[in-house]
Amino acid sequence: ASGTALPFPDNSFSHVICVEGGTHMHTREKFFQETMRVLKPGGRFAYSESTVGTNGQGWLTRFPMQLTAFSWVTSWENLYGNDVYVSKLEALGFDQVHLE
Repeated sequence: ASGTALPFPDNSFSHVICVEGGTHMHTREKFFQETMRVLKPGGRFAYSESTVGTNGQGWLTRFPMQLTAFSWVTSWENLYGNDVYVSKLEALGFDQVHLE
């Protein structure tokens, strides 16, 4: 099943875990929406993934990100820095978002 179209009813799981997979989905935001849909109220989402870390817009920042997207078969829409990452999760209703 696709991580952006899970075959489970709403509020099915108390926990969802994903390790190094969301960046390859089209798009990571759709995956986060689907995760929120299948989580029970108060459920936990544990997610591990490398991020680009910065929101810089210069070519020195963009070029390595684009090269990574090409070599890892990553959706271009998934290339954003930590601040955007956190804001997307919070906008979908996730709270207590921590990046390490």
